[in-house]
Parts: sequence; C-alpha cells; structure tokens
Amino acid sequence: KRSRCVVMNIGKDPVQSLCVVDNPQATHITHIQLFSAQQEPKDYIQSKWDILPLSDNLSGQAPALSKAVTQLREYFDGQRQSFDLPLDPKGSPWQQVVWKGLERVPYGTTTSYGQLAKDLGNPKASRAVGLANGRNPILICIPCHRVIGSDGALRGYSGGDGPAVKRLLLQFEEDNAKSTRTPATTTTTTTTSSRKRRLPATTTATTTAASAFGQFAKEEAEAKHEQLQSHDPQTGEEEPTPTTSQQKEKNCQQQAPAHKKAKREPVPDISPQT
Repeated sequence: KRSRCVVMNIGKDPVQSLCVVDNPQATHITHIQLFSAQQEPKDYIQSKWDILPLSDNLSGQAPALSKAVTQLREYFDGQRQSFDLPLDPKGSPWQQVVWKGLERVPYGTTTSYGQLAKDLGNPKASRAVGLANGRNPILICIPCHRVIGSDGALRGYSGGDGPAVKRLLLQFEEDNAKSTRTPATTTTTTTTSSRKRRLPATTTATTTAASAFGQFAKEEAEAKHEQLQSHDPQTGEEEPTPTTSQQKEKNCQQQAPAHKKAKREPVPDISPQT
C-alpha cells in the first residue's frame, strides 16, 4: 500500500506549493516538501505517492493529512507558531536527535550549526548537525530553516529554491513574531528574537545525543575506510582534509623537480705500464 499525499497551493513567492505525505496507515506525517514556481513536481509526486484531493471528507480518509493541512494553513496565515502533529520522520538515531533539537528552536529565532551541536552535547559535531539538517524530510514542522551559519550566512536549504525559501520563511516568522507580541513582553522578546538562542538540554537528552553521535561517527569512519579501500571516485564523498605537514609534503612534491642520478663516467686507467 502506497502512502498518500495532498498538494497545497501557497503562492508566497518563492514558495508556490507544498506537498504533505502520510504513512500507509494514515496515522502520521512522514514528509513535507516545498516547491517553487519554476519547479513542476506533479510527475515526481505521482511517482512516489498517491495524490488525494483537498476536499471536505479528507479528515475521514486521512486524518493526519487533514490535521496537517489545517495547521499549515494557519501557519502561513500568521495564526500559528508551533505545530501539534503526529510526525514520523525516518532516519538514523543521530538524525532523530538533531531533528528533535530543531523542534526546540523557537519561532522567530535562529541558532547556528555549531550552537546546536553544543546544545546536543557534541561541540565538534557541527558538520554532522549540518548533514542531518539537510536530510530533514518534514520541512517547516521540523524547522531546519532556523539553523544558519555562525557568521549569519543562510547556508543551504532543501526546499524549493533553497536559500531564497529559507530567507522567506525566516523573514516571515520574524515579522509575524514582532506583530503578535504583547506590550508587556515587547522589550524582553525583542532583545532575544534577533539573537541565536541556546536550547535547554537535559542530562538524559545529552547522553542520548552522545550515544547517537558516537554511532554516527563510527558509521562515517567505516564509510570513509570502505571508500579508501575501493578507490571509487564516484562515491561523492568529500576527500579528507590533509594536515599541514601533508600539504607541505604534497606541495614540495608538486613544485620540486625530480633529481636524476648523474651518470657516472668510467674513470680512465692512468696507472703506469709495466
């Protein structure tokens, strides 16, 4: 049995449409994807899922989809800042940990890849956080668009036109958060909304994250080992960054000409004849 989906027209340039997918049991949301006006996703969507019409009886056919459509409409109308949906993203233990961390990034704020790694108890795991962030299958509800570079750069985004969509969502949330503040909390919220927020982390969550990252690191090491063994240039993996000494040695090999051994001429025999 194939999963089903609905396609919503958003019409907020550069976001044109949005596809919401449930599981075969119609109990949980497994994917939310964004598409720009330049993209024509119909053939792609039909090849993966069965498309349901947006009708009044959607709640009877697919209750999870119906609830998601309602809450996403409220989000884009500026009436919702958090979601209450049954989500079931498929991924590794480390990806699951990162995605849970993303759900704790508040509406109208951002965090960095490095800060999220610190909050998960792995300060050196910013690259691993970025990889998990890029594989998030449920956009908007799991707000990977709220993670930016430590220098304020947007970096990548998997929805629609990428960074352009990310910029739209962040600006939309920031503007809407400002317009919905109450006078009593305006000063406090204004101070924190423009800054990156540190996520609260419990001991249990940190331990789980450390365990999951350990497994991720092991899998990454095994994958790189297999790549080096196979010497397959088509794997798409990044080459390991050489150390300073390795780079200097490489440069010397590239720049210094090879020295050939001089051919030894035979020494003439000048001993006296007897």
